[in-house]
Amino acid sequence: MILTQHPHRTLDAAAAGPSAEHCVANPTGQTIGLQMTARSSQGSSSRTSLLRSIAARPLFLAVALSMLGTTMAPVVRPALAGPAERVAYLNKQAMEDYDKLEFEQSRKSLLDAVALLRRSGADRTPQAARTYINLGMVYIALKDKGRGMQQWIKALEINPKAKLDPTLATPEMQTLWEAAVAQATGAPPPATPPSTPAQVTPPTQAPPSTPPPASDPLLQTPPSQPTPAMPTPAPDPVQSPAKPSAEGVDDLLDPVLKVELKHTPIDDTRGNQKVNVYVTPTPVHQGAVAARVTLYYRGAGQERFTEVPMVPSRRQQGDLLGQIPAEAVTGKALQYYIQAFDGKGRVCGSQGAPENPLIIRISGSAIAVAQSQDVEDPILYVKRADAERQAMLARDWVYLDLGVGTGGALITAGANAEVTYFFNSKTGAYERSRVSSGGFVWSGVGVRAELGVYLWRGLSLGVSGRFEPYLNHNADSSVHSYYSGSPCKDRANNPAPCFATTGKGQFGYMALGKLRYQFRKVPGNVFRPYLHLDIGGGEWRGSLNIDSSRPMANGMVDASNPYQPTDLCSAEFNGKTGAEAMPANCNSVGGTLGYNKQDKTVTAVPTNLNRVCPANGPCIDAVLLGKLLVGGGFGFYLGGRHAGISLDVNLLAAVGEQFGLFIDTYVGPQFNF
Repeated sequence: MILTQHPHRTLDAAAAGPSAEHCVANPTGQTIGLQMTARSSQGSSSRTSLLRSIAARPLFLAVALSMLGTTMAPVVRPALAGPAERVAYLNKQAMEDYDKLEFEQSRKSLLDAVALLRRSGADRTPQAARTYINLGMVYIALKDKGRGMQQWIKALEINPKAKLDPTLATPEMQTLWEAAVAQATGAPPPATPPSTPAQVTPPTQAPPSTPPPASDPLLQTPPSQPTPAMPTPAPDPVQSPAKPSAEGVDDLLDPVLKVELKHTPIDDTRGNQKVNVYVTPTPVHQGAVAARVTLYYRGAGQERFTEVPMVPSRRQQGDLLGQIPAEAVTGKALQYYIQAFDGKGRVCGSQGAPENPLIIRISGSAIAVAQSQDVEDPILYVKRADAERQAMLARDWVYLDLGVGTGGALITAGANAEVTYFFNSKTGAYERSRVSSGGFVWSGVGVRAELGVYLWRGLSLGVSGRFEPYLNHNADSSVHSYYSGSPCKDRANNPAPCFATTGKGQFGYMALGKLRYQFRKVPGNVFRPYLHLDIGGGEWRGSLNIDSSRPMANGMVDASNPYQPTDLCSAEFNGKTGAEAMPANCNSVGGTLGYNKQDKTVTAVPTNLNRVCPANGPCIDAVLLGKLLVGGGFGFYLGGRHAGISLDVNLLAAVGEQFGLFIDTYVGPQFNF
């Protein structure tokens, strides 16, 4: 029994690599695979008829294949050193499966080869081109002509000189190959003559003793005597008339300027997921312009293509985008093609065609939808862009916070009062009033204004200013030294201070930089808490009652006692003038020394000191804190899109001449822009 290899069992050396069978090149440049037979080939058409005859007899085919498997020696796989060798082996294995009519297994092997080529960066090599040619043959054998031509076009884009082996090509396959070549090169497809019975010679009509022309490598003459690679086909009994020129007068005077649509075909996608199709129009002829580019697609259950205008892509300048909606991506496959039109509505470029569309394989199963549901809104991208702009406009950029509040400070023992000096009977001198024990001192009422800019989502950077008038402290020698019993008089002979006076502090202030993060900063959320960190500077005053340091009688303040609290100049002035005056800016009537500088043997009882406390009621001095302020706080916003109420709680440490810990709360309106 003579074993004859299947007509499709051929590998190009570019695809097979080192482990492939040897190939012989004939003088026409076509490649003919080495056949495993001991007799002459009877020509391409005879083998095709024989294959069809065998395929029509399943029992005979099964017996022949089983005998073939038992008589041939086991195949030992070669060691595969690199990607090229593995791709060659996958191609060989795929074509062996192709010979056995196991087209699905052949397709899987070739897809593995394509994946390996891509991973190794060899998907633009001649070996890749031959792999795509083999994969195209398999798809055509599976009755998927569109996908088969798609693979061939990929091969021709890699190697424009690639050829389909004539020993593999049936008339139908050769016609499809020529159409793929025309589409890849932009040339018009060749005219397809009508099929007649005379084009295929039945095997019974071929004289067994007459060998065909040398299409089999085993029967070829040496290179010095080349013979044609293909038998001369019998002339058609019906000759096709010469095709008339397709160019009219308008085309000659105003030819179509071609545009190349550069596009990477989409092989696979998920079901029920929108598909973005990108294309880059590139002029082929000088002055060629694509006035509009249109994407056509049809999904499961559709007979007609749906038209979608392609629009400029935001992803890459120069690209155009057409979108296939998710509801159209159902079933097992999706077809599409792209056409470019010039200003006169003439087709000037294309990718695919209505009769030969590009095919996208859809993974998974899905229910086919009606055609009316597959139409995408052509201005959907405009709506999305508008939605994005609206979202940007809806974002808050600036906030303004106004508030009024109060608070105080935790101070430590020994903190100094701002104005008063009290008489220490133990030392016989006036000393600055101090806090005897730590505690909380109140600050009064203040106002706040804060302006910030949102940097990212709820994160903002702002500046906050505070102004705090202190109306509750009254220790002030510039007010209370004009009492009726004062020994000093002014020019009008009215009571007047004997020493330079010390006025109370009028206000406190802070200037803080603020880094704030607001949670739930989404339009519609009426409650939005936030945290913040603060750093800045300023001076802050808190009230301190000093009645405990005043002279007492029977548990009451003794206003008649001469040792009343006084001020700095009354206690420490050295009696000198100009630059020698100490403390600075102090003076007195007649150069009188301050009480602590006086000779106690002469005058032990103070008679001319300034008074800082009122004659009636409590005496309240201030505690001054500052200058560096560091801390943070928290709060919340309660309101609508642009306006609401905010409540802010602050905790600040004062670092400077005196240490204190501020705690205050402000509430007021907040505006967002």
